[in-house]
Formats: sequence, C-alpha cells, structure tokens
Amino acid sequence: MTKQNDFDTIPQLDIKGKDFSHIVPEDYSLTLFIEFKKKGTMRDEISQVRAFQKEGKEFRVVNRHTNYKYIYDLGEIKKVYVLFDV
Repeated sequence: MTKQNDFDTIPQLDIKGKDFSHIVPEDYSLTLFIEFKKKGTMRDEISQVRAFQKEGKEFRVVNRHTNYKYIYDLGEIKKVYVLFDV
C-alpha cells in the first residue's frame, strides 16, 4: 500500500510545459497552492486569484482584491495546485 499525499487528488498546473496565461472570470473564485522544492519551506496559498501566468522561468499570480503580483522562480517550485472556492 502506498502512502498518498492529501494533495495528490487536487488538479495541478503543468509548469514544465509551454508558457501559458489565464484570466479567472469574475464569477469564479480560485485559490492556488504553491509547493516548493526546498524541504521545510511552507506552501504558499494565494486566494481570490485574478490571473496567473507561466512565462520563461517565472510563474506570476495576481490577486483579485489587492492587485498584488506574486512572482516566483520556476526552478524553486515543485507543484502548483488549483482549487475552485465555494
């Protein structure tokens, strides 16, 4: 029997594939969980996502209410999980 991580069943973004960008429609609420490669690093949670983008070696996320732009180095990211809020 293999031990399954609670997050294994949650959809993930393909951050190793082609570049992409996505704007989340106003009537949807989306949260991203960003898991890092470095052991012991806390997972980032960004709720109320307005848009996200993978371009080159960066992953960018914009928050809907604050317009904060989070910029991550893709070399430091292990996985990005996607959850629709209810």
